[in-house]
Formats: sequence, C-alpha cells, structure tokens
Amino acid sequence: MKKRIFLGLRNCRIEGALKILLFFGLAVIAGIFSAEGVFGKSNVEKEKKIVVLDPGHGGADIGAKGQDGAVEKTIALTIARMLLTELESRYRVILTRADDLEVDSADRTAKANTEKADLFISIHTSASFLREASGVEVFVFETPPGQMPAKEEKKIKTWDRVQITHKKESREFAEALLNSIAMTGTEVRLHSAPLVVLEGADMPAVLLEIGQLTNPLDEKKLRDTVELTVIAKAIATAVLEFLK
Repeated sequence: MKKRIFLGLRNCRIEGALKILLFFGLAVIAGIFSAEGVFGKSNVEKEKKIVVLDPGHGGADIGAKGQDGAVEKTIALTIARMLLTELESRYRVILTRADDLEVDSADRTAKANTEKADLFISIHTSASFLREASGVEVFVFETPPGQMPAKEEKKIKTWDRVQITHKKESREFAEALLNSIAMTGTEVRLHSAPLVVLEGADMPAVLLEIGQLTNPLDEKKLRDTVELTVIAKAIATAVLEFLK
C-alpha cells in the first residue's frame, strides 16, 4: 500500500514537471517572451535606438493651409506615419501624436526626453507671403542673437536651452537630410533659429518644413501620396546614415 502511494506521488511530480516544461515550450512558440511578453521587452528591443517623430500642430491647430484645402497638420501626420513604416524595423519609433490631437510644444520634447530618444524630428510644412517660394527647409536650434556668448553655451544645461549642447550632432543630421533630400531633385535649404519646439530636446534634433503650402505646385505635391513617399524615404535614408 505504501509502495503504491509512493509511486503515485512520484508520478504526480513527474506529470507536474512535464506540464511546466510543456507550458514554457508553448510559451516560447507562442511568443510570450517576445518584446511585449510577460517578461517585458526583449533585449533586442531594448537595444534599438529611439527615434521620436513629432507631427506638427493637430486638433484645432491646423497650421498652414493651401489654396486647394491641404492643411499642415494632416500632411505632417501622414509623413510621420510613412516614416514609422520605413524605420520601425530598425529603430523604436515613437510619435508625439498618432491622431488628430493638439499637443503643447513643451510636451513634445518632454516625451522625447522621457523616452531618452536618440533623435527628434519635428515635421511641418511652410507658408510664405511669396507664392513662388518652394522647397524643403531644415532648421536647427540657435540661441537668439546677443542672448548668450557662444563660449558660454556648452556650460549651460537648463531644460529651456538644453539643445545647444547637441548643436554639433543636430547640424550633422541636418547635413545628412540636405544631402538625401537633394538627391530627389527637391530644393532644400538649411537654417538656424531659436525654435521653441527644439530648445528643450536633450538629443540631436531638427525641424523639417517639407514644402510650401502657399505655392500651388508644392501644395499639389504635398497632396500626392507618391511624392510624400519619396520625401519620407529620403528622410529615412538620412536617419539610417546618421544613426548607423
């Protein structure tokens, strides 16, 4: 009788161990240990560099508007979604807004800082009093003239001016964008300005204006999915070059 009880207990233990092994085997097959599994993100996911895309405007703030009805907030989000598709296999890509929502400028860079992003790209279109103005504008942050001596900039790291500590890297990425976008045949220019959306970014950061909505030809291109895809791929190429 005792022998039967002992054998029964041993069999239960063996069955229990087999069930545990079976569970873990199925768990691996089912992908439970993937980036979103029970143990959190995989090491591969954690090691991916982080790119934050910031589609400008949103909600009641439509941004610029073209003569034929194209609006900046919609174009910016479309480009951001295209870039997400282009980049997500290589990087962890985060959008500051994934829908038609209004987001404060400070919250946009705060999100990038919280995520410890490696790159921040704010996406916009432009408008001009000159209808013939066209092409892409790339902006990097610059301290307002006369506000701070250049030799003092690197000593300062307050959140409202932290971007100045990344000036060199931001300009390097801007140059990569210029080269890549120019290869598409699009006119592209580099500027520096004290832009609020960039000043608090604690990583390399640029603002892109991907066309002039006040120019009828540019507006037509910005309403064309094929044209937007070309620009998105050029931006993605610059990101790959910069973060390699």
